[in-house]
Amino acid sequence: MSADAFNNPFLFLLLYVLREFAKIIIFNLGDKTKLMDIQSFWNNCLIEISSQIPAESYKTWIEPLRVKDISNSEIVLLTSKGEIHSHFLEDKFSDVICETVAKLSGKSLVVKFESDLNIADTLKNNRLKTNLNKDYNFDSFIVGKNNEFAHSAAFAVAGTPGATKFNPLFIYGKSGLGKTHLLQAIGNHVLASNQKANVVYTSSVQFVDEYIKFIEQKKSDEFSILYKNCDLLLMDDIQFLSGKQGTQEVFFHIFNDLFLSKKQIVITSDKIPKDLDGLEDRLVSRFQSGLTVDIQPPNFETKVAILHKKATKNQLNISEDVIEYIARNASSNIREMEGYLIKILAYSSMYNVDVDYTKAVEILSFKNDSGMKKVYVEEVVDKVAQYYKTSKEKIIKGSREKENVIPRQMAMYLSKKMTNSTLKSIGKIFMKDHSTIIHGCQTIEKLIEKDQTVSNDVFNITKLIIDQ
Repeated sequence: MSADAFNNPFLFLLLYVLREFAKIIIFNLGDKTKLMDIQSFWNNCLIEISSQIPAESYKTWIEPLRVKDISNSEIVLLTSKGEIHSHFLEDKFSDVICETVAKLSGKSLVVKFESDLNIADTLKNNRLKTNLNKDYNFDSFIVGKNNEFAHSAAFAVAGTPGATKFNPLFIYGKSGLGKTHLLQAIGNHVLASNQKANVVYTSSVQFVDEYIKFIEQKKSDEFSILYKNCDLLLMDDIQFLSGKQGTQEVFFHIFNDLFLSKKQIVITSDKIPKDLDGLEDRLVSRFQSGLTVDIQPPNFETKVAILHKKATKNQLNISEDVIEYIARNASSNIREMEGYLIKILAYSSMYNVDVDYTKAVEILSFKNDSGMKKVYVEEVVDKVAQYYKTSKEKIIKGSREKENVIPRQMAMYLSKKMTNSTLKSIGKIFMKDHSTIIHGCQTIEKLIEKDQTVSNDVFNITKLIIDQ
């Protein structure tokens, strides 16, 4: 400072304040410059590394890395893909990274890899966003003789979880009959009554995958805590724990802790507990200690009700004839039936038309599905002859009478649509080559479009064949 400053107290104080303020500015700028320098330096390293290793390897392993810090002795890099990713980087890419860092910094720095993935926190966050399908509720579940006991038990458990004798509730049945729907309906009902309830829905496959990730991070002790703190555990497809002894051990202890704490457990499977191969006897014993209920395939009436519900939900205008056609010929798998409705919905939307019975028969082609009763060409010929009041012989042998032309071509058309027979096989029965069969089918297809009488004939004969 100048002598004038020392002689003037006011000026001295002003200069002192300005100097200290300048220090603060320089300090903050220094920190920002350091951060900017670190990122800029690492960006240059990435450019250099990308020119030395294959593009696919760079994109998979190096590009996701973030720089945490650089000191005079080391550089710390972060990966968010877990410990395995971190160890692989150390084994395969530490040399090329070290060489690049040394080249661009002029210093030999130690490269360290750290994982900032915390699987426990990830799972906790997932648990807070309960992964239940809101469409799976009790209102949307169609109750029939095949599932009324399972539905009643599930509803009772949802009303007072852990307070009934139905703990655990074990629901079994073949795939596609509604086990998962009931399981998630319980969870949705409990959350609707108590939003603070800790409801955990998972499948045994997901359970195994999560446990493996905890083992990889050497945090297996923390895994059980996430499940032991729940109020309601919904475990889907328990059969996939078969043969996985370590995971079964963990699940056994989770099960016991929840049971003793009077927390509700609901499990689904494709088999009754005693028929589950590869599961420890003590687990099977626990499963059998509560209530075991089954879901059987739906009967015709229940299938019709399910299809009506699905059609209404999808705003699909579909006739009763089509509904019954699907119900009568599809298998009992509800997802499969829904797939047929979606197929009709897609066709209806694409061509902006309502799908009638005749078009449904053409679109769905149940002949390719194992759920349908097998239809033979002989049966088709028999029903066509019956409908047109003519003889099978006249249809097969190709009577030249004009009134038999349409019946013969109709029999060819329906044989192609409703049986598994090839054109060559159909031709042998009608004693014609396959080109004649094709011509007959094309004739009927054209008539369906412009002649309502022929369209009605197809509808009526198809029903005769299907309903016999």
